[in-house]
Parts: sequence; structure tokens; C-alpha cells
Amino acid sequence: MPRLLWPDKPPAPQEGLIFNRIVTGHDQAHARVGITVYADGYWKYGWLGVVLFSAIMGLILGAITRYSYRAVTERRLIALPVILLGMVMAGLGPTNFLQKAIVGPLGILLGYVLLVFLIERTVWALRNGSNGRPSSNLHSLPRSERV
Repeated sequence: MPRLLWPDKPPAPQEGLIFNRIVTGHDQAHARVGITVYADGYWKYGWLGVVLFSAIMGLILGAITRYSYRAVTERRLIALPVILLGMVMAGLGPTNFLQKAIVGPLGILLGYVLLVFLIERTVWALRNGSNGRPSSNLHSLPRSERV
């Protein structure tokens, strides 16, 4: 949003000013660039960082997408928190630092995945009376028996 339309706009983060100085070589107090994952990679490692950070982000978001797609097609509503957090990470992730937007929430996401797995395993064991040791894959249950 230009300051012409929003005169009381809060200042951009200091990192944007520093990044603008590095890229352009000019010290302009009003020209700030928002930090993205790609800018973060460039700032830290140059063009190699852009490729590296893009690959890391792509691998993580690709894995989340595969998990979410599988959960949705199998109608596993218990995985909804994982799906929603993955959507937030994918939507807002590229507009921030890699560590803050992707790597940070990854621990919470993996915790949710583990919790979903343990709940599904427990429900499967209780329904089949196997003392928690399933003999087949949990995802091979008929849809009517899934949580």
C-alpha cells in the first residue's frame, strides 16, 4: 500500500531497509523491500541461497501437500489441523524468512502428524482388540472404520 494512500502506514521492518541497501547499493530511507524466503536466501548465500531456500521450501511444502491430499481423499477429518497449518505455511511462508515461516512451524506440524497417527493407531487397536499392534497398514481400513 503506497504511503500516498496510507500516510500513517507503519514503517517496514529494518531488514527490508538493509536488504534494499545490499541489493541496490543505495541508502534510501523510504525504499524498503519486504523480506521473502527468496530474499532471505539471497541475503545469506547469494544466488545459491535462492536455489537452496527454494528447494527446501518446495520439499517441505510438497510433503505437506501429499499428506494433506491423501488425508482429504481418505476423508480423515482428524488430520484437519495438519491440513490447515499446511495451508497457512504455504500461503504465508514465501512472504517471510525461511526459519520463521517454514522451519519454525514444521515442529508443530510434525507433532500434529504424530498425534494423528497415535490416535488412529489406538482407535484401530481398540476396534480390533489387538493390544495396539496392528498387523496391517492403518490406511487400509475401510472408510466406514476410519476416524
